[in-house]
Amino acid sequence: MRAADLGKPIRAAEMEAQLDLPGPVTVDTIVAADLVVSLAGLVNLSHPKAKAAGLVDREEPI
Repeated sequence: MRAADLGKPIRAAEMEAQLDLPGPVTVDTIVAADLVVSLAGLVNLSHPKAKAAGLVDREEPI
């Protein structure tokens, strides 16, 4: 095991003081999986409201 290449250890009080400072925030979103499931496994397609809505079984992203 080796030390991380980024950052450095600091005390909790130092970290908390940084939270109030303005600065850029970047977010990277990484798609790890594309999950799908049968709609019939999520919704009772026999229910009157499902029938009235015209729902039919299909793959539903979750």
